[in-house]
Amino acid sequence: MGTVTYIDFGSTRWEESAHAAGLLAQGHIPLVARIDWPYDRPAGNGMFRRCYGLVRPDPADLDKPGFRRAFALAVIVGMPGREPQWPLRRNGSTNDDDVIAQICQQEGWDDPIEFLRLRVKADELWRSRPFRRMAVAVYTQFQQREVLDQADLQEIYDEEHACST
Repeated sequence: MGTVTYIDFGSTRWEESAHAAGLLAQGHIPLVARIDWPYDRPAGNGMFRRCYGLVRPDPADLDKPGFRRAFALAVIVGMPGREPQWPLRRNGSTNDDDVIAQICQQEGWDDPIEFLRLRVKADELWRSRPFRRMAVAVYTQFQQREVLDQADLQEIYDEEHACST
């Protein structure tokens, strides 16, 4: 009998797992995925410690045809429950909302029809079995350590492809 993984869908761990899996499911191995930048948030009379995270793409992928679209899809699938809405507006914060607005504006995907096409593709990616399996695999690895390097992510990618063939 297999193990059960309980997922906190509102956590940084899940969000960054989804971003990483969004790239992995499209054949791109990120350089690093991490959830280790702490910040404090007021909670009642005290503070609650949370962590920021990021998924950094491999610089070798940046000039590959179609990569910017793959990256945009990976950003969107890592925003469950708060998917970007049209019209897109930059906010200057470098968070997911700002990144997706910047990419869409640069690529001409901020037109309502093009943006809708991008959202539909992101929904298809979200529903795909490879994405879901890799997102859970990354999430599980994040339970053991807060930084996954490219070799760790390559291993997750290879295991998924071995299971799907």
